[in-house]
Amino acid sequence: MLDAYQETVYKKFPSASWLSNKNNYERIIDWITFYRRNIPVFIEHYLKIQQYRFEERIQYHVHVQEGLEKLCILPLILQPIVENSIIHGLESKEGIGTIDINIYSKSDKTVICISDDGMGMNKEKLNELHRKLNCYNEKGRHIGVSNVHQRVKLKYGDSFGVTIDSVEGSYTKVEILLPRAAALKTL
Repeated sequence: MLDAYQETVYKKFPSASWLSNKNNYERIIDWITFYRRNIPVFIEHYLKIQQYRFEERIQYHVHVQEGLEKLCILPLILQPIVENSIIHGLESKEGIGTIDINIYSKSDKTVICISDDGMGMNKEKLNELHRKLNCYNEKGRHIGVSNVHQRVKLKYGDSFGVTIDSVEGSYTKVEILLPRAAALKTL
């Protein structure tokens, strides 16, 4: 029996569906569990797929502070942010775009920073996005970011969540603030 996280990944990744047609349910669960427990590996594989999709117009760097390599975080909080970097930041950019992902500890928090050198946002769009972060019933664009923000706050408290900074034509930086690594599950 698949849990909610496993079902979500199963639906998003055709490889899991292909394995299910071969009645390899244990392999599916192993595959999904591996990615859940190896966030840097999962996100690198996701970015590699996107590199193929965009014919290598996207470059990426993933930096993980020593000791945080096997950090377990809430399911599906990185993927929507990285996807937004690609769709809203890099897809319409001419030339090569870069996504940098840095995972590190800072004072009492674990920070996951996703930045791109894409299209960025003007102040009006950025202010609107900040407003939408705390709207639970908001429909339209950027609901993935709002969903991530709300899920982190519900799980860990109001001191945690998503912060966003952007300059039009230059960059967008999203930070996901989580409790100190010692307070999070690790393997």
